[in-house]
Amino acid sequence: MHLALSSASSQAVWVLLDDEYNLIDSRQGISEDQSLMSTQLGLLMDDLLLANSIHLNKIKSLGVVTGPGAFTGLRMGVSFAEGLCMVQKIKKIPIPSFLLVGKAFIMPLRHTKAPVLSPEQYAAEGFESLLIKSAIEFETILEIPAGIEHRGYLDSYPWPTNTELAAAFKNASKESV
Repeated sequence: MHLALSSASSQAVWVLLDDEYNLIDSRQGISEDQSLMSTQLGLLMDDLLLANSIHLNKIKSLGVVTGPGAFTGLRMGVSFAEGLCMVQKIKKIPIPSFLLVGKAFIMPLRHTKAPVLSPEQYAAEGFESLLIKSAIEFETILEIPAGIEHRGYLDSYPWPTNTELAAAFKNASKESV
């Protein structure tokens, strides 16, 4: 069994995968105040494991999104994963944000404002967004270019979905062997 965690946006996402990296189940929680995410991480993981009758000693590896993304969320997620892996002796696998989508996308840098604003409103308020072009190329932007997928704004696709996180973890696991 494997677990993967993303806390790179205003939502925390956990996925549980079998030994062949097939998605079994997931949990997610959205927090307008990222400082509250720290309490959600453990509760969501516990709920996911309990609902599937899985004990932590059955987890072989834990994937964690390492960014780029919301600094506070990433810091909490990576710290949580680091502590869990150290105590439980679980292999930790980093997941770059670009692996979550596999193509260029835009995400907000001020995650407390983004869920209530469209990308255009968000930019008009002067908030920066992050244009992720590849696994190693990204930049901050003030204008939202047309034709690039948006993640994490009002009425946009949540970031990441449970299937995206599961697929990214599978790919990151292959690279870490």
